[in-house]
Amino acid sequence: MPRWQGQPRPASPEGKLVWVPTELLLRQELPMWPGDHHFLPLVFDDDPRPFHGVMPYKDGRVVFWSYSR
Repeated sequence: MPRWQGQPRPASPEGKLVWVPTELLLRQELPMWPGDHHFLPLVFDDDPRPFHGVMPYKDGRVVFWSYSR
């Protein structure tokens, strides 16, 4: 699949879309869903194996997080 090259779309129902450095995502300096902080390190680490995660929510909060590779 070709990698996207170009500018992000100027508008979205979720807000303004911008490219950000991966380091900002991993330092948790941006607004995200609570669960994103758990799985994003796995997306960007050097381990090439896929992971499968379970993250149930209750009342908008993560109840627990587990994953396997």
